Amino acid sequence: MLLPECPNLEVLSLPRCAKLTDAAALAVGAHLPRLRVAVCQDWTALTDVGVAGIAAGCPQLEEITLDGCLRVGSDGISALALRCPRLRRLSTARSYAVTDGALASLGGSAVALQELTLRQCPRVAAVGLLGRCSALSSVDFSGCPRVDGAALAALVSGCGATLTRLQLAGCVGLGGEALAGLGRGCPGLRELGLRGLALQDAHLLELAAAATSLRSLGLAWCTRITDAGLLPLLARNPELQDLDLEALYLLTDAALVALGTHAPRLSRLVLRMCHRLTPGAIAELVRGAPLRTLALSGILDEAATCDLVSQLRQLRPNIALQW
Repeated sequence: MLLPECPNLEVLSLPRCAKLTDAAALAVGAHLPRLRVAVCQDWTALTDVGVAGIAAGCPQLEEITLDGCLRVGSDGISALALRCPRLRRLSTARSYAVTDGALASLGGSAVALQELTLRQCPRVAAVGLLGRCSALSSVDFSGCPRVDGAALAALVSGCGATLTRLQLAGCVGLGGEALAGLGRGCPGLRELGLRGLALQDAHLLELAAAATSLRSLGLAWCTRITDAGLLPLLARNPELQDLDLEALYLLTDAALVALGTHAPRLSRLVLRMCHRLTPGAIAELVRGAPLRTLALSGILDEAATCDLVSQLRQLRPNIALQW
């Protein structure tokens, strides 16, 4: 076995090693006391027993990735929270065994936690329990349908002052009213993902009232949004660099004019299936904005799209077009 020969190893990255089991994780805990970073992505045979072994033997652990470890649940995460006081980054995407018990342990013990990913963890709901993580700056709850407005408000009330990144894509339990306190509660918010939420213009207007530091905004498939809701938000966020508007069917060229006026640093824009936009308005935006990436499939028919792509490449030869 290699591990006993490497007691000073600090970083172990073995993603997509589906044949590694709890025995491998226990060996990591037994032989790597100085381990700081562990990437165990898609160890599909790994369970809470193995994760607890890593936690017990690696007290200096700072980062661990458990994406796709479907058998790892709340007991394993609780062990990490209790045994690894330096833990600052944890990712457990697609871990269906994770419950609110894990959140309670993290909120109670993971005082150094800064980045938490819980994507597609359908049993997670009480995210307000994380409000005691005073250093938390980045959270990703994408695909957690049980997260609701009250739980999100509790999270923001507890640690909103430090949050800079919040991903809520596919959190279908959230109503648009949950946005009302985000701007005020998270004054440093830079990245916000709201893909697929049932938002209306009034909700964006509430967000725009206080959110003025956004650099990345995801509104894909928020199909009820119109220019009336989007334009005020654009006007108040001049640092915006990344914007996803896929399938916002009701937007018109006025949105592109607003981007040209209020988003001088825009580098990535997704306009897929925004049917009401015209080639002339798109070309005018590309002419003036520093865009590096533009996605525009599903707006025009094939012939018109080819003509537009040719025109855009003449205007900005280095732009990456997705069509």
